[in-house]
Amino acid sequence: MKAKRHLEPHIKRQLAARRLSTETGRAVTIRIGVPVRVRAKEWMCPYSITGLGPPIRTQSRGLDAIQAIITTLASIRRALIDSHVEATWDGGERGDTGFPMYVLNVYGLKFTRKLEDLVDASLDAEATRLQRKSSKEGEDRKRAS
Repeated sequence: MKAKRHLEPHIKRQLAARRLSTETGRAVTIRIGVPVRVRAKEWMCPYSITGLGPPIRTQSRGLDAIQAIITTLASIRRALIDSHVEATWDGGERGDTGFPMYVLNVYGLKFTRKLEDLVDASLDAEATRLQRKSSKEGEDRKRAS
């Protein structure tokens, strides 16, 4: 999903905001507006990104308010990646914007479940690796003392 750059819509009521910092100390600000119902089964969520270059003031849409927010978060993530600016949020390690990848079901539920299973398997494997590493380090410390 590529963010469309234009000046409308303006955020009338802010839902959330996040400030990122670049290595040079430049501030990047993301603002997300409260989703607005456009018509039956169509919601719009405005957002803006400033500090990457020309301001991005645009929107994402969904069948309901939640989907509009989810697509907004995915669109923000994509815009940050496409900017090629390394920005970090206060709670993250260097380069972590705090906007994780969402698995959207645009290719159907079966494909989405397959991707989720791959991510879950990778998470389980990493957790097991870290537990083994931690146990080994604990054993090594006991032997050394």
